[in-house]
Amino acid sequence: MKIYNNEQYKIKEINEDVFYIEGEEAPNDAFDTKTFYKYFDLAFAVTVHKSQGETFHTSYCIYEWERFDDSMKYVALSRATDFENINVM
Repeated sequence: MKIYNNEQYKIKEINEDVFYIEGEEAPNDAFDTKTFYKYFDLAFAVTVHKSQGETFHTSYCIYEWERFDDSMKYVALSRATDFENINVM
């Protein structure tokens, strides 16, 4: 398998008990359910810098707000399509 720690992979499709993922090193790999959960931890987190240019239509949380400078706060807040989707922790 060509999967590596600290790499990003996306679930491209779930078909029956097979997960199809894509990433730079794994362009189109398939894993059965047991193998998938053995090697992958599902998570979703994005830094403020990574989120620049993105638009989020769902709820999201902003952590460590007090550590942000004004430009980071602007970017973090301006990603939402609705003010009610923003949760500052």
